[in-house]
Amino acid sequence: MKRSFLSILAVGTVTIASLGDEPPLLPKGSPPTVMTAQADAKVAGQVVFMVPQQQIVTAKREVERDGKRIVEQSQVPVWISFSVLLKVDGKEVRAFGTDGKELKLAELSKRLANSASVVVFHQAEPDPYYLRVYREGTVVFTAPASKFLGPAGPNVAGR
Repeated sequence: MKRSFLSILAVGTVTIASLGDEPPLLPKGSPPTVMTAQADAKVAGQVVFMVPQQQIVTAKREVERDGKRIVEQSQVPVWISFSVLLKVDGKEVRAFGTDGKELKLAELSKRLANSASVVVFHQAEPDPYYLRVYREGTVVFTAPASKFLGPAGPNVAGR
């Protein structure tokens, strides 16, 4: 009796709690990439991005097996970064605040006068789902992923 009452109470509570709420906000696309960027002081709207990328390298180490010393090789992920210079043109490469409003070039230069963490979406618009978690003042960019391709090679992760 006690168990069934608790079950009914739990189901009723969950049902009542969910009736008045809107459905949860879900992401519309892929999560953004976080990187650092700094505005070029000489050219308005030009930004230098430091793009993180994981590479797989072969590491050698000496180990002892069955009393013998041998050299073992293994694949190890390492993080590198490379720079990309982009012009914020308002079409292909755009800059926003966390409120979703597009930034003017003067405001962008002011916010990125020094190197700062930025968020880059590789879709047409920043996703409101992710914008909720970033601190006010964070600069958000939208730009095609093709603009951020780094050094190609057989040991680059994901290629």
